Amino acid sequence: MRLIIYKGVPSSQRAPGGVAKWNKKEGDALKPGDALALIETDKATVDFEVQEDGFLAKILVPAGTSGVPVNALIGIMVDDQANVAAFAKASASDFGGVPAKAPPAQSTASKEPAAAATAASKEPAAAAPKAVPKASQGAAAAPKSAPKERTSGGERVFASPYARKLARDKGYEVADISGSGPNGRVLAADVEAYTPGAQATSRQPLDALGMNKFAAPHYYLNVDVNFSALLALRDSLNTGEVKVGVQDFVIKAASLAMRAVPAVNSAWGDAGSTRTYAFCDVNVSTLQAAHGVVAPVIRGVHAAGLAEIATRRAAILNLAHDNAFTEDDLAEGTFAVTDVGAFGLRSMVPIIRPGQAAALGVGTLRPLLVPAGEGKAKVETVATLTLSCDHRVVDGAVGAQYLHHLKALLERPTAMLL
Repeated sequence: MRLIIYKGVPSSQRAPGGVAKWNKKEGDALKPGDALALIETDKATVDFEVQEDGFLAKILVPAGTSGVPVNALIGIMVDDQANVAAFAKASASDFGGVPAKAPPAQSTASKEPAAAATAASKEPAAAAPKAVPKASQGAAAAPKSAPKERTSGGERVFASPYARKLARDKGYEVADISGSGPNGRVLAADVEAYTPGAQATSRQPLDALGMNKFAAPHYYLNVDVNFSALLALRDSLNTGEVKVGVQDFVIKAASLAMRAVPAVNSAWGDAGSTRTYAFCDVNVSTLQAAHGVVAPVIRGVHAAGLAEIATRRAAILNLAHDNAFTEDDLAEGTFAVTDVGAFGLRSMVPIIRPGQAAALGVGTLRPLLVPAGEGKAKVETVATLTLSCDHRVVDGAVGAQYLHHLKALLERPTAMLL
């Protein structure tokens, strides 16, 4: 017998989450790599993968349950299928755990859909959706199956990624669904229990980034960086199949500067605690045809070379073009970079994402006349970088030190090749 424990995901900051969906039913055979369930946090919905061979003997936390604490017992695996029946009446309390509460009934929905959502764990579940449907597929479908996401009161509805996916697939407007999560957040169970046409309860939709803007005391620092040497190095490197771009240098430099100033790669936690990450995952803002600006994550930037970062970023652009991001692709990283150079904007002041302490905005490359000594001048290629900081974690001195190291790396880019 092996206990299945809810561990959360790195971006959840060890906060309670939920089981959005079970992809296996009791008695099913399991093998390493199988997506056993979809785990839902306040940042993303990701696959819970099986690590060993076995059989799913008991589901202890029904699909749609929210508020599941980290390290909670959610299921039981056994090695032999003959042992599955022995756990038919097992409960979390039998193993020292707390019995999970069933998903709350949706007050604006009929009892039948709510019961169906609660019983989802006892029925064979379809395979977990791996990608956002392509725009071309949405255009070919009936209008009901691909509605435009409506906002309420000028603010985006606060909902989990998987809840939004379910709503699109069912042809629902997320803004019409009352959320049972924290701050009225719409969860997957709310979508499953929703009855179209029912009057929604009154609530104030909140946007995750908007919330962080008000919760985190933002301040901003900016610096002009000379990119002339970097552009020359880029041109000398781009003789092979992999093409390294300016943004790849910026992403790499951002992670290297964190070695000198690790506080920037941190987040404000509960009760005034601060978490400093040992890894660097960077959210990179890009345009997705069907959903506007999204910020997919490039993981493990701290250990990746320029060519590897360039390859991963190119893959992100392809996914954006095809509207094919998975929920894991859109999870929160530890730092964020937004480059508006392609739009000709001189600078950009980003909002810090939840679970992060800073974000970097990159403006367009522009020619600038600079002194060259002895009364002479020369033209260099310069861009303005803006660092948004959460003052609870990154004070003015720390933010200034980070920009100092970042500027030095970008103006002497050969250091990134070592």
